[in-house]
Amino acid sequence: MKNVVICIVLCVSFFSVGFALQCYSCQESVASCMQTCGNMEDSCLKLSDKGGNVLRQQCIRYLDCDFTRLNQLFPGYSNFKFHCCNTNLCNSGTVTAMSKSLLSLITVLTVFWMYLM
Repeated sequence: MKNVVICIVLCVSFFSVGFALQCYSCQESVASCMQTCGNMEDSCLKLSDKGGNVLRQQCIRYLDCDFTRLNQLFPGYSNFKFHCCNTNLCNSGTVTAMSKSLLSLITVLTVFWMYLM
């Protein structure tokens, strides 16, 4: 019986990993805005000025995450810094979201620990 429960928990935890990436998608400090990324968009972008003020947050292709390409995509911004990442809501100003992979790992370790008890 324990093996069946473990199998179900593992399947459910890994099934949730396959959903589309979600990123904050904000322009000029809009309070709350999220976006589900399209098929070709595999990363989240946070574009900030040198003072740390967020200029844009959105989904983007990881191939476009370099200074030259971003300068072409956003010609109105100069002297910016950027951060690209690939876990849900990872482009926030603070760490507010835990990746599904980490959540799955914690679930597996918890089930394993319960099985040993």
